[in-house]
Amino acid sequence: QTQLQQSSLSQIEFNYLGQFDNSAVQDSTSVWRLASESSGKATSDNIDLNNELTINGQVLNGALSFEVSFSQARLNNDDVAQFAAHFEAALQQIVAHCQTAQGTLTPSDVPLAKLSQIQLAALPLTLSNVDDLYPLSPMQEG
Repeated sequence: QTQLQQSSLSQIEFNYLGQFDNSAVQDSTSVWRLASESSGKATSDNIDLNNELTINGQVLNGALSFEVSFSQARLNNDDVAQFAAHFEAALQQIVAHCQTAQGTLTPSDVPLAKLSQIQLAALPLTLSNVDDLYPLSPMQEG
């Protein structure tokens, strides 16, 4: 921890920029629209970045994308390409897991229920049938 505090240079910066789509600005009276063209690079390739690697992610019109930039003074193209390939493979593994694994409820999914993970797991519920859980009203409690 001391070593981290003494280091002024973060090695990796990750920014999730948000979710953007044109659905909110489709009507003809809207002043703002998303451009279909690329804005290009945000910084010059020759600038010395404040970190080793920057990953910017966003969802644009339903598609997740990432842009990786790096300090050419500290990293080489081959290392970054290898990192990007591993990053993409890890994302594909996450997607595959989410598509095949059976989901479970967590306490953060149903905060009003005020149940622990153990209590939720003990409920005889099918996840696909649950939108939310609510506490009983005084009348329901009896």
